[in-house]
Amino acid sequence: QAPRGVPFSRLTVARGVVFAPWLGAIYNTVGCLLGAAASYWLGRLMGREFVRRIAGKRLKRIEALMRRRGFWGLVGVRFLPVPFPVVNYGAALAGVPFPIFMITAAMGLLPSMLVYTNFAARLFEVARGGDKTGLGKAIAALATVMVVSMTPTIVQQVRRRKRYRRLIVERHARRLARS
Repeated sequence: QAPRGVPFSRLTVARGVVFAPWLGAIYNTVGCLLGAAASYWLGRLMGREFVRRIAGKRLKRIEALMRRRGFWGLVGVRFLPVPFPVVNYGAALAGVPFPIFMITAAMGLLPSMLVYTNFAARLFEVARGGDKTGLGKAIAALATVMVVSMTPTIVQQVRRRKRYRRLIVERHARRLARS
């Protein structure tokens, strides 16, 4: 699944429905980690040209992020809307040691797998007409999914605004210094 770039969302939903939230989340996390490991080693074996064809312009951004932010940057990139295989291949080419790669992948994937699997399981439970409190749980799970999905975009927008304001202040200071 991961080395070919196939979206994992269908499998995540299926495992949440079949195995319920907790066991489904474990299976989803293990599956994603196995796919991440396969992508990582495939990237190492195939080399830069292969990965550049798959990842395109995103590869440079991922490599720069990993160099600039290190360990926590590699954890955080799992929350961004970047295809996982691109991150996996990029880490392999950036020379991230495999144990560090797997630790950061687990730390970055586990929260999302818990949230998305729980959402799928709760939604199925409501659709099936089971638990009376299921609707409230499904709404809470949906809210959590939305927060997890939107947080990286919001953080990125806040950082851009701060950077823009800082640039405006610096530009103004340079103009005053010239006058």
